[in-house]
Amino acid sequence: MINIFKKKKITVDCFTYHNAINELFPIKDIKYFYPEWFKKLKETYTQKSEGENSIEFERSTMKMCEGFRNHYSNGFIIPLWSDLIIDVKKDEGYNFLFSSQKNVLGHIEHHNHNEYGNMFNKFIHGKIITPWLIKEKSGVKFMWTEPRWNTVKYWDKLNVVPGTVIYNTQHTAHINMFVSNKTQKIMLNAGQPLVHLVPLTENEVEIKTHLIDEKEYMKIQDLDNYASKFVGKYKYKEKVIT
Repeated sequence: MINIFKKKKITVDCFTYHNAINELFPIKDIKYFYPEWFKKLKETYTQKSEGENSIEFERSTMKMCEGFRNHYSNGFIIPLWSDLIIDVKKDEGYNFLFSSQKNVLGHIEHHNHNEYGNMFNKFIHGKIITPWLIKEKSGVKFMWTEPRWNTVKYWDKLNVVPGTVIYNTQHTAHINMFVSNKTQKIMLNAGQPLVHLVPLTENEVEIKTHLIDEKEYMKIQDLDNYASKFVGKYKYKEKVIT
């Protein structure tokens, strides 16, 4: 019997203009990013029952947790493409240094605090500008979140903040985060998973990365950066394009 309700494949195209990033640190399926601490876990551990005549028995660890495994079976990861140092000074802000700054754009911007009010006074905002652009034609939504199980050692230092995005009308993949407002030096290594993008669809999703020249890259990026409105430029563009 022919299945007339066959699910359509969703293709996510990721573009960069730098060959080393495309080869060494591509955006990939999350299944390739299981945390090292998880890989080292045994599937079971031994526990003793309570009481005078205790009996040893086996219990499962997180290695057998279906919720964890399901989490690592859906979506893809944007890894950091360069070592990055963020040098924070309490109440003053931060300086940053990418190891790749001589080879490719490495920059962190910040939003005006009026955009998010006084709720985050214990933190300092930053937006890591990535060398990736993403396109997806159908308009499926993607949940953008931090891969928390991969960032355990940074939990008290920085947080990548969540959102839901589409890639048919805008294509940037910049990473919004808040760092704790305390004097500290944060060292992030190249390859560190920073973003988990989860497609909100039951359709099959295929990820493709593409190396394009910088001129073509800028052509795509210009459409995103063009400030046609003081307020609501993305909504306006979505109305025009779709």
